[in-house]
Amino acid sequence: MAMPEAPQSRSRSFREQMQSEGVDVNELYDVDTVAEEDAEMLVFDATQNVWSTVKTQVKVARRMFAHGNKYGCIRMRDLTDGRTKVLKKSLAGQKDEDVYDEVKSHALAELCCSLFRQLEPDLPIGFMPRVIYKLVQRSNRPKIMCEELLTDEDDYEKRRLSMFPPNASPEEELESHKWAAFQYFTYLQSQRGMVFESCDLVNGVWMNPIIHSNDQTLGGAADGGPEAVEVPPAHLAHLCLFSTI
Repeated sequence: MAMPEAPQSRSRSFREQMQSEGVDVNELYDVDTVAEEDAEMLVFDATQNVWSTVKTQVKVARRMFAHGNKYGCIRMRDLTDGRTKVLKKSLAGQKDEDVYDEVKSHALAELCCSLFRQLEPDLPIGFMPRVIYKLVQRSNRPKIMCEELLTDEDDYEKRRLSMFPPNASPEEELESHKWAAFQYFTYLQSQRGMVFESCDLVNGVWMNPIIHSNDQTLGGAADGGPEAVEVPPAHLAHLCLFSTI
């Protein structure tokens, strides 16, 4: 069974595009009537630096329901926990090692968040957990990144977290301050061995961190190594907002 093909146009709603092409839009969302298939869920434990494998069964929708520049989004239901999730299929033929690196980076980011929350429980922060699903019954046994389903639509809100967002609302400014504190916290806790450069804010959830490390092993292909491990001076003004750090 082949994975759904990548969409070719983003000029309008993907759902509208499919409808105009005569596609049954139920194929974008149906995870009830499709056949179940064997799969393996690969989970990375950043604390122990190990992968674990859980055998399961899944139902995968026939078509993508949304897409961005890098990934197509496919609904999937894991029959073990009954939850509907989203497979993030690379539109550029992402290598397996890059899929592993992205999931590892997210696990590391969430581990750092858990340490930060111990220090500042009144400032809840966190990264979207990610795992890998290997669809073992398919001919190429693809390994696909997976995360919780935030929305069925393709008009989700996504922006890059920055220190001085233009025309920012009070909520956006607070999110930027929290990000600044988290950057300094992880930079100092790692004894200046790594720095989180940036991340995306997607429907209010932190995702897609860019990590640099002195040994260039933590951030995958985007890891800029020791030359990138630095904290911009502009952050100093924000650090004073969090006197306990």
